[in-house]
Amino acid sequence: MFIDLVETGAPWAQLESMILAWSETPHQPAISEHARQCLRRHEGVALVDADRPAMVTMVPGRVAGNDLIEMAGPAGVDLGEVWAGVRSELMATARARGRRSVAVLAGSPELVDRLRHDDLIVDRRVLRGTIRECDLNGFQSSIPIRVFRPGVDEGALLELIRVTFQGHPENGAWAHEDLSGRLNEPWFDERGLFLGLEGGKPIGFGWTKVHLDRVGEVYLVGVHPEHTGRGVGRDLVYRSLEHLFVTRKCPEAIVYWDESNETAANLYREVGFTVDRVDEVYRLEI
Repeated sequence: MFIDLVETGAPWAQLESMILAWSETPHQPAISEHARQCLRRHEGVALVDADRPAMVTMVPGRVAGNDLIEMAGPAGVDLGEVWAGVRSELMATARARGRRSVAVLAGSPELVDRLRHDDLIVDRRVLRGTIRECDLNGFQSSIPIRVFRPGVDEGALLELIRVTFQGHPENGAWAHEDLSGRLNEPWFDERGLFLGLEGGKPIGFGWTKVHLDRVGEVYLVGVHPEHTGRGVGRDLVYRSLEHLFVTRKCPEAIVYWDESNETAANLYREVGFTVDRVDEVYRLEI
């Protein structure tokens, strides 16, 4: 039996504590930030298995008509069995909402095996890169870069995120609440959010995050399509790493990108990131 904690009005702190307890590390959360942001706004469902410690979330994606499903539980819980037990309920909920398909983020071998057994196909692969040292000597940006100014730059930043992540399942088509949710997170530090300028106008951004275990993250990087191919993204990545390694003294930094994004892959590998994790996202047509 699964209980919807969002529908029952369970406090967010209860959900957050379970997610944190079941996370591999603070920088590798059991449930993605996109899902957590949606659940805080009571968008989607968070189903908790009454018979064993496990959680299943289903939240709207940023691509119309598509929902994202994630599963979490402590070590030893077979998330493949959890999926088998909740699949019918999730599909009925998705159909009632008029969804055309769902995406399932597979974070465990047991879940991968079950999804393949159910004939789901891989839709995306999300790669994580890690870097533990970076030669920043002599780094000098080719464009002016300044720190984000709260109360001034929100509109420009939101527009850049929308245009640079257009069509992305989680980061595309952000609304104001998506941005404000991140800006109000405990981890947010405006000193780690940078805007690249041309003629005083933002044309790109580099956003960093420092996790509770002090691991830094190059959280989001984007360059307006009219200004790509000039090394602006590379400058913003190096400025972000300078902040994480030199200012925040992080022992390592991570970054995530879609396998299909060859531009991002080439950039992060050039900078020195090494892929150390691959997560698969499966698609199920309803």
